[in-house]
Amino acid sequence: MGNNKINTVAVSGADGFVGSHLTAYLWAQGVEVLPLGRRHFTDAGKGELLSAVGQADAVVNLAGAPINRRWTEKYKKELYASRIDTTRRLVDAIAASGGRVRVLCSASAVGYYSSLPSAGCNTEASPGGEGYLADLCRAWEDEA
Repeated sequence: MGNNKINTVAVSGADGFVGSHLTAYLWAQGVEVLPLGRRHFTDAGKGELLSAVGQADAVVNLAGAPINRRWTEKYKKELYASRIDTTRRLVDAIAASGGRVRVLCSASAVGYYSSLPSAGCNTEASPGGEGYLADLCRAWEDEA
């Protein structure tokens, strides 16, 4: 009962830049990693997502389409869906998993913060920035 060790971590975005490094680190620490790919967040993959989350002690959410390309209106919808909809499915799976998951760590982005020098140091108490990326980050954090 006193074992608080994290033995198994489900990671969305495990094949991305941050996710691949985190996965390698966790494996090196002896932690089993359950990579969650795009298929897990489709209607057809719902069962696989529930199964993976049901085996995890912790979940790390790094999912999201890359922001380093042109933000057309169509791509903005993809950016939103890849973060908000994915996070919603992940949170729902955690809720349905029966309580094994003890930790959810969900990434966001520095794009939340103001880029104005007068905004000072960026902390949790800092006011959010303005614009699409700040709004996306705010919605993403709210979903988590």
